[in-house]
Amino acid sequence: MNKLSFTCPKCGRKFIDIEGIEPDQKVECDQCHFQFNVQFENGNAITDMQAKSVIDPKTSEEHEDVNCPKCGKPLLPDAQFCGFCGEPIQNRSDKQQSESKEDDNLSKKGNQLFAKALGVEKLEGFSLSRFFVQTFRHHSWDEIEEIVAVGTKSTTPDLSTVSTEWPTPWFFFRIIVFIVFAYLIVLWRSNDFREFAFMIQLILGIIGMPLAALSFFFEINILKNVSVMQVGKLVCVGGFISILATLIVSRVIKYESAIIAGLVEELIKGGVMLLFIWNPRYRYKLNGMLVGASIGVGFAIIETAGYVVRSNNFEFVMFIRAFFAPVCHVLYSSLVGYALWEARANGTFTEIIKGKTLRLIALAIALHMFWNSGFLINELIFKCIIVAAIGYSSVIYLLQDCMNEIRIKKNKIY
Repeated sequence: MNKLSFTCPKCGRKFIDIEGIEPDQKVECDQCHFQFNVQFENGNAITDMQAKSVIDPKTSEEHEDVNCPKCGKPLLPDAQFCGFCGEPIQNRSDKQQSESKEDDNLSKKGNQLFAKALGVEKLEGFSLSRFFVQTFRHHSWDEIEEIVAVGTKSTTPDLSTVSTEWPTPWFFFRIIVFIVFAYLIVLWRSNDFREFAFMIQLILGIIGMPLAALSFFFEINILKNVSVMQVGKLVCVGGFISILATLIVSRVIKYESAIIAGLVEELIKGGVMLLFIWNPRYRYKLNGMLVGASIGVGFAIIETAGYVVRSNNFEFVMFIRAFFAPVCHVLYSSLVGYALWEARANGTFTEIIKGKTLRLIALAIALHMFWNSGFLINELIFKCIIVAAIGYSSVIYLLQDCMNEIRIKKNKIY
């Protein structure tokens, strides 16, 4: 097979004498990670400008700004090099350059402000599309088993083999899709299932959705040092202790405000996490995030069961609690778990009352109190979007900090 040469249309990276390229083969640039197709024209390799991120010059309002000045072929809107001839693109319009620079500055400023608020480094190298790139791809049962069969002494990888690249979780999404699909089928054909319909809905709604949300935190634990058995213990034991402690405190303090409940519940769940914090196998901050999420799920399952039993409209309560499970206790508690393990990493719990640890605990409490508040009480979807955006954005920033911690540990040991 002939050796082929071509240029990345995004960053200008030149690929020289590449072998094994087939017609219409997708190639990923190892410099900017842009994906494009390679076609053949007169025996030469060229990049396929029909990629989805390329503007069609026939429909563009700025036709003159999307064509290469040398060969006339279409360009990416922000291309610095032509993907066909490799010509540097220097004559883009001043308006386009200024707008791009302004957007970039706003993005960087927002990144820095959010990172500073959390007390971590600004986000580097993260792409939402790459983070979930595996979500809609085919995966075998063997791959599923590899995700689940981790955390024992024989299946925990050595730290030297742990990749500190951004993880690409996908299994959690399949669990969510299955639960939603099964729930809707049972709801639709409830007469066929008869007395079993309610029990199936209970299992899917009360238990299934919180565990599906938890599987996301299980997947992003790149250390793979926490087993499903350990997660189950945290869910059952941690959830039971935290809900029992909450009931006792509520009897003593006798508060009725849902906003105050957000404060009390997060502090109690944080206290329960301290029972598991000194296990030497789970000393990393990424483990703390998973421990917190697991205890939060256990709390949510028992709490939802109590609401369903006491409600006259139990089907509605169960549906609402299941639908919003990913943005409730599992999310708040993961932030608290990270915060406590951050204090543990510093060797002293005096860190809890100052700096990043206190800010993250305060953030978890604030999100919980906002969710329980009367704001947007009839607009739960908007409230869900706000909590999810702030909460899971924080999780991504903290995940980067966890990966940095692992890199430092690897460098010290190896």
